Amino acid sequence: MAQKVLVLISEPPLPATSGPKVRNAALWQEFKDLNLDIKIFSIIQANSEPPTRVFTDYEVQYFKKDNHPLLIRLWRYLNFSHHQYLSSKTMTKAVEDCLNDWKPDIIHAEELKMASFLPSNTKQCKTTLTVHNVESELIKQTGTLTVPFFQSLINIWHAIRLKSYERKSIQNSNLTFAYSKIDEARLKKLYPQANITDTSNGAKVKKIEPTKPKNSKGVLFVGSLHYVPNFEGIMWFIEKSLPHISKDISLSVAGAGAPEKIKTFLREKNITFYDTPESLEDLYHENAIAIVPVLKGSGTRTKIFEALAYQRLVVSTSLGAEGIPISQEDGLILCDDPVSFAQQINYWCDPFKEKEYDHISTNARKAALEFDWSEVANKLLTEWRSL
Repeated sequence: MAQKVLVLISEPPLPATSGPKVRNAALWQEFKDLNLDIKIFSIIQANSEPPTRVFTDYEVQYFKKDNHPLLIRLWRYLNFSHHQYLSSKTMTKAVEDCLNDWKPDIIHAEELKMASFLPSNTKQCKTTLTVHNVESELIKQTGTLTVPFFQSLINIWHAIRLKSYERKSIQNSNLTFAYSKIDEARLKKLYPQANITDTSNGAKVKKIEPTKPKNSKGVLFVGSLHYVPNFEGIMWFIEKSLPHISKDISLSVAGAGAPEKIKTFLREKNITFYDTPESLEDLYHENAIAIVPVLKGSGTRTKIFEALAYQRLVVSTSLGAEGIPISQEDGLILCDDPVSFAQQINYWCDPFKEKEYDHISTNARKAALEFDWSEVANKLLTEWRSL
């Protein structure tokens, strides 16, 4: 009999405009050939309707966020970071009903914010959780609110509440998946009594058709610009690295959630901006180098595996590539100094380095195969069956 898994996700994954959405849009379908029966429950906004676009053959049900009165929304806003902010009475009830009627073997929360929907102290099934960052550490770097009053106090309060929530969620789960072995070690140090292992991000490596870049002097940044580490990273690159890059090299930025002032800033800098693209395929085919100038955060980044799968070299900060066991010989080039970052881009965009580029980019594709979503799915399945 196939193992039954109920998966809880925080939003519909299409269009796949962020790391979590890319993961959810691709990963669960990989279980179709692995003798696993999956149901997926997703949150949607209180004022929206269930999406019509299909991302998997499995059954998907959608549940609206609670539409709280204004005073309750304000209270929640001041007391919780977005990691704890989700609430949906209809999803909570649906999980309880599913537990009693469908009787899943596993209930899995994808992202820390979904852990609040996991049943506690149940002997009817096992519960697992994937955390995409060590959120209690990341919130100290990024803060949580930008408000004109008491900002630092609110951020401190949110960090305290989040640490407690993170501890409870991880310790109450039968198994927690960290996004990398580095995050696994961090979480084990924070919560030594919890059962923690590693997973990773991935890409549709086997389904991607690599080609030579149309523009050997094209550089691409991909990332949701409402996410603080992405926003601060691309600003660092533009302000400190871009002045040292050859004038005939072009930069393109693709992402969702960019405020109008950022779009205006990019236009003024003569940087091409692609707002919430449905697909990145054409952009990867066009550009030769993908950049990951991330200065904060943890976890592993889908965009690195995706770029390598297209046989594109990736220039990243050490933190941006943290937890990814791929070397420079296989296409992942690390630089933390902005001038050195620029020099690497100049070097690899030089047409006289084409043969060297072709050799390393071929290695990049081979290295990325280990991170195909099918490999990620097999690792999850092995862990679930061991519980």
